Amino acid sequence: MISQTLLDYEILLLLAKHGEKDLVSAIARNLGLSTDEVEKRLQQLRELKPKSRSRNRIDPYKRVESLIGEHPERANYLEALFQRFRNKTFLPELRDVRRFFHEHSAALGHVKSRSAAIVGLFKLLATLDLGELADLSQEPEGMEYSSLGILSKEIMRHTE
Repeated sequence: MISQTLLDYEILLLLAKHGEKDLVSAIARNLGLSTDEVEKRLQQLRELKPKSRSRNRIDPYKRVESLIGEHPERANYLEALFQRFRNKTFLPELRDVRRFFHEHSAALGHVKSRSAAIVGLFKLLATLDLGELADLSQEPEGMEYSSLGILSKEIMRHTE
């Protein structure tokens, strides 16, 4: 890879020093071809060279917002779930997300964080019936603790 980069730099220097026409003529002479043939081959190489495309990563939260807009009849429920997901009162941990997918017989794929699962989660939520969405979007009545919260309470030996 480094030698390819060095070759590119050397070619750029030769182009800057001698110009494209002189460089093409020298290449044609050394290969025993006409300058037209070398230029034709260079043009073919330019057309074959893959264009480097930079991947514009779409913000998953914007993706969810557009997904909510695609389902106007479910928008209120999805927005409520979206807010609860963001403040971790709905599926607060990745294992909860995994369990939710498993309960709905859906494939989550290989994700390493809750935020990586958000688009797939909301696609799944958009397919649920309105009654189930209504149940899910209700705020929990009592304050539920995460597993870390339970551990810290036990360590501090507080009782409820």
